[in-house]
Amino acid sequence: MSYGIIQVPCGRLKICAENGCIISCGWTEEAPRKSEDSLIRETADQIRDYFLGIRTEFTVPCRPQGTDFEKKIWTCIAEIPYGRVATYGEIAEKAGHPGAARAAGRACGRNPCVIIVPCHRVVARHGDGGYTGGMKYKYALWKTEHIDRKRKKRMIDFHEVLAHMNTNQRINYDKVFQQMEKSWQQEGVRPRILLHSCCGPCSSAVLERLVKTADVTVYYMNPNIHPEAEYRRREYVQQKLIHKFNAERGTDVHFLAAPYDPSSYFEAVKGQENEPEGGARCRSCFHLRMLATARKMKELGFDYFATTLTVSSYKNSQVINAVGMDIEEETQIAYLPSDFKKHNGYLRSTELSDEFELYRQHYCGCIFGARDQGIDLTPVNEEARQFMETHDASRDFPELRKQDEI
Repeated sequence: MSYGIIQVPCGRLKICAENGCIISCGWTEEAPRKSEDSLIRETADQIRDYFLGIRTEFTVPCRPQGTDFEKKIWTCIAEIPYGRVATYGEIAEKAGHPGAARAAGRACGRNPCVIIVPCHRVVARHGDGGYTGGMKYKYALWKTEHIDRKRKKRMIDFHEVLAHMNTNQRINYDKVFQQMEKSWQQEGVRPRILLHSCCGPCSSAVLERLVKTADVTVYYMNPNIHPEAEYRRREYVQQKLIHKFNAERGTDVHFLAAPYDPSSYFEAVKGQENEPEGGARCRSCFHLRMLATARKMKELGFDYFATTLTVSSYKNSQVINAVGMDIEEETQIAYLPSDFKKHNGYLRSTELSDEFELYRQHYCGCIFGARDQGIDLTPVNEEARQFMETHDASRDFPELRKQDEI
């Protein structure tokens, strides 16, 4: 058996491996100790990434030793999504032993692989439950994952709001959003929202509104933007906004970026290249980006996916929300409707762009839209290329770890 001891923000962890598998990972007071074992080093790297907020699950082979019942409980615990909690009773029932909440609690306490098998996500029916090593560790891990015990309360779905509205008339999606926001406040919860953002300027006013009642992560997913240098410049500006917004407003907005894959856009709009701006091509583009955001939101265990697209005075919020609602119907992934251009949202985005000194583009991003507007992309590309030669987001905004690969 080999082992290593690593320092993490809330303590030290002793990681043990045997026969190519992790057999234990537990809290210790022992001094840090490096290991030459490649599996232990990989496990340590994944745990560090977890504390940095860029890993939500572990891929190292893990074989904790215990009874058959304990192993079934640990398997069920390992399936609790990042940022969520389950009760001992729920875990027992899932393992095929309804009514065995106490036994499940004992098995949870004997879990030899903390964090990797996330027993900190298991709670009592009417309390926070216990934790091997002490509750200070459990609460520290909750803070890492933004877990609030009140999250056990169910998040409202937009269907519940629409049920009280006349849907035969044009839907006021701003009112839908307001009703959902009011429900969060009444329930005492702050939902975690994965916000698709088309660009920094558009996201500025949206963030200003959302951070009052929700925890927001911006997801920059825009394969429609052409050329690539312009995509990179807008991505940089998005991070610049978040960096300045957090610093000046005392917020904690996070940032994620999808890999740049323009081929997915061209495939999505194939046959629609000559459609007018605002037509079928745009709807296909909305669907591509919002569906990707919904899937990422589900992967990361957030409460809703949303988009900044409705803040633009050039975009039809009825179409955008119809796309989002269709995606929820297709995938059962919760969508947050909006019409962020209301209450002078677009005007506010221009004011904030000036305040934060943000570059504002002159076309939506796609090559077809630029063509229809008569925009020559050659100087756009050259200007963006020169800009990126002297700007580096990883250097300028080191606290924003760009996560292209998750």
